Amino acid sequence: MDDRFIPFIHNYCDRWCDRCPLTARCRVAEAEKTDASVGHDTDNETFWRRIAASFAEAQMMLAGKAEELGIDLGVVTDEEFARFQEFEDDFIENHGLTKLAQTYVKESRRALDEASDWLLFAPLDETEQSEMLEVVRWYHFFIAAKIGRGLMGILDFEGGLDEEQLADAQSDANGSIKIALIAVERSQRAWAALTAPENADRLEPLVRLLENVKKTAETQFPHARDFLRPGFDEFEPVM
Repeated sequence: MDDRFIPFIHNYCDRWCDRCPLTARCRVAEAEKTDASVGHDTDNETFWRRIAASFAEAQMMLAGKAEELGIDLGVVTDEEFARFQEFEDDFIENHGLTKLAQTYVKESRRALDEASDWLLFAPLDETEQSEMLEVVRWYHFFIAAKIGRGLMGILDFEGGLDEEQLADAQSDANGSIKIALIAVERSQRAWAALTAPENADRLEPLVRLLENVKKTAETQFPHARDFLRPGFDEFEPVM
């Protein structure tokens, strides 16, 4: 394994590679960088090395998750796995935190589509406006996706809540929620920066909705803030 790369760093970042100072230490970022030159040429050795490395990392994640859930992958039947997936999908879809996040997706998308109606009142110059809009665009789907992953991580194979995963600050569930919370707060700051008295009735509800998402996530995942993201939080935070 290449020591340059920080294991699992890409699982707990915001996937905004253009703004990340650690892309040289991220296997996913490096792979995407070489895609243009390597492509999918099956005769290219670099292509196969990249596939092998990705497969090995995926196997490690699967084995780790199975161990967390107390699952022997050798004895789980297809029917049992299908039942668990069905329950998992239902749990995530109907969870109050998911519904809040999906409401934010819908309302933020609507606000972005109507930006021409309220953006002229924003107390920022054109460059600053573009920056804040880019932030809210980047995160408005991301938040719901990471919340879904976090909720997925707190189910045990019997369909109950896995209290150990909730209590373990370094669980994947808590890591997923931590980066969701970071995205929530960055989005709140961006919307607030775009808000003026003339457009407050349009934008302030989005900030309040995000606050509701944040408080609900922190209540459901009380240890998420303690998660140390590989590469980002282990030493001096960089993001």
